[in-house]
Amino acid sequence: MLFEIAASNAYMSDNEKFLLSLCAASLPQGSVVVEIGAFLGGSAHIMLLASAGRIVLHSVDIEDKIPNDLRSHRNFTFHLGTGAAVASREALEVDMLFVDGDHSFRGIREDILAFWPQLRDGALVVAHDVLNMQHLGVRIFVETLLGNGNLTKPVHADTMVAARVDKRVALPAASDYVRTARKLSQVFGRPRSWIAEGVAPAVLLSKAYVDMPPPAEDLFLVGKGKRGDFVHRFLGLDYHAPIDSWEARRTDARYYVCSAFFPRIFTHLVWDVRVAPENIFDVTPQVISRWMLQDILNNKAKRLLNAYQVECERELVSGLLNLLSESEVYRMYENGFLCDLFLYLTASFPPQATI
Repeated sequence: MLFEIAASNAYMSDNEKFLLSLCAASLPQGSVVVEIGAFLGGSAHIMLLASAGRIVLHSVDIEDKIPNDLRSHRNFTFHLGTGAAVASREALEVDMLFVDGDHSFRGIREDILAFWPQLRDGALVVAHDVLNMQHLGVRIFVETLLGNGNLTKPVHADTMVAARVDKRVALPAASDYVRTARKLSQVFGRPRSWIAEGVAPAVLLSKAYVDMPPPAEDLFLVGKGKRGDFVHRFLGLDYHAPIDSWEARRTDARYYVCSAFFPRIFTHLVWDVRVAPENIFDVTPQVISRWMLQDILNNKAKRLLNAYQVECERELVSGLLNLLSESEVYRMYENGFLCDLFLYLTASFPPQATI
């Protein structure tokens, strides 16, 4: 069994696989487990294997990629939809909730709070990527539940955290999440100064600093990932959605590249699309951080707040900005955490539609 668990196609480390399997193996006969974020069924396979048939597993995802052998398991039920949608139509008494779905503050908040009334007192909550710095929204939410006493006796393996539910404690207020975010801003940051260091050698094709552009019809963002999506909302570019480099057509346009693959994209735009090199800009995390700093200090963070379209995220960002002093904002800028924090609150994947 140990080797089969390690060989599972779940997207997690071996240590995380073993922690998840131990949590499932600890459950008594007839326990109900809910998993949010099934993907290819790797984590579901781990839990069913480790529990030796003692659990009933409800797996939730917005896409159905479950293999047939898992789908036919007598203790497995797949639900197509978001966590909130499934919780609203299924009356369950849940002994363990495993959350590995939407990796944003909004996403994990909606998933856990949707199932919170159905969790038994003392139930297990297991969350993946809590200690992953690229998913700070997940960390802020889970750390707040731990600090508030809603989750107790935590154990962790790599980025995964497991804890027990205490239903006697009232759920956190918005101000509690703000305090957690501020604590993280005071503790974490990259161990270097972007101001002193400048750009890395790999991106010397680009300018060390890129001015924040006003909206214009000839401006295109290249990069459909998290960085491109955030910059699109931050700059208020309503007329052009972010594009992939192969979609670039206009030789006279300006292209702001929001991708770690800037050298490759630069080469494609210059040689294949025939864009002038001076019209291609590298929107690095350093650049975004400088734009954020300017917006916070000179524009009352209007662009930053407009980048968050979900109420709970806007509330968190607004509350945090009201607490931070100017010196704290500068320190976050210098160590890189300003960009990390505000960029990684938002979803890692496109927003989920309720099914």
